Amino acid sequence: MGQLGNRRLSRRNFLLSKTTGSSATGRDDATLHPAAVAGQAQTRMPRNARAIVAPNKTYSSMEWEFHTPPEEGFNINLKAAMAAAHDSGVQALMLYSQDHWGYAFYTSDVGVRHPRLADDFFGTEVRLAREEGMSAICYYSLQYNNQVVFNHPDWAWVDEQGVEQRRRMRWYLPCLDSPLASGR
Repeated sequence: MGQLGNRRLSRRNFLLSKTTGSSATGRDDATLHPAAVAGQAQTRMPRNARAIVAPNKTYSSMEWEFHTPPEEGFNINLKAAMAAAHDSGVQALMLYSQDHWGYAFYTSDVGVRHPRLADDFFGTEVRLAREEGMSAICYYSLQYNNQVVFNHPDWAWVDEQGVEQRRRMRWYLPCLDSPLASGR
């Protein structure tokens, strides 16, 4: 993974060495970082714990990235995936409520629901995360949103020549000075 002096470190110890400002002395991490190791022990819950920890108090978190195109489905066993995330030590999950395509993963009278979802995918994720004792962090894509630009072309971010801007040629960028962001 990384290196401290001439010693090869595990990913965890490498990140600890980089985030706590250690020098390349070659000593073990418990000697180098007693505060970090003590803090880690206090914030990390046992893997079998089911108490929800506030996101700002968690030691480990994970982002579940779902930028699922309209032609793709959601073939995932959420219950098993949540259990696996918890068993791996995750305490907080960042879950998508709306992706870059502009599709909502929940029931909405305003947003455009993902065409391959029949239920409240986001709500199910949150419920299952809580059942596993993990906190949920909501990800909502504001900067990229194809549905907004398709439904309101005048809200698209354009360059000096009036060309709509896209990321990776698939995600449109709405202008953040449009009614979308300003609430006008």
